[in-house]
Amino acid sequence: MRVATNLAIDQVRRRPAYPSATAERDLQDKVINEQILRESIAKLPRRQRQVVALRYLADMPEETVATMLDVSPGAVKTHLHRALARLRISLAAAEEGGTNVACP
Repeated sequence: MRVATNLAIDQVRRRPAYPSATAERDLQDKVINEQILRESIAKLPRRQRQVVALRYLADMPEETVATMLDVSPGAVKTHLHRALARLRISLAAAEEGGTNVACP
């Protein structure tokens, strides 16, 4: 136990006190990407926004999303497909506009 503790302490000591410029830039890019993604999701129609939020952000299976929204599983798949297509277009436009966006 003492060896593991000492190794953990040594590892923390080796870290730089301040993040490097690259790490700071990566963090800024991540924050910008998340903001753009949130804005893109907010622009979706209500039902598509609900389906994306429940399926991906709340990590619920399609069947559960369908039950919660009182629609068929096929409708959930349709809304997901259309929402993801709109998000791809929105994120690609943001990327062309000079903003760093990581698209899956």
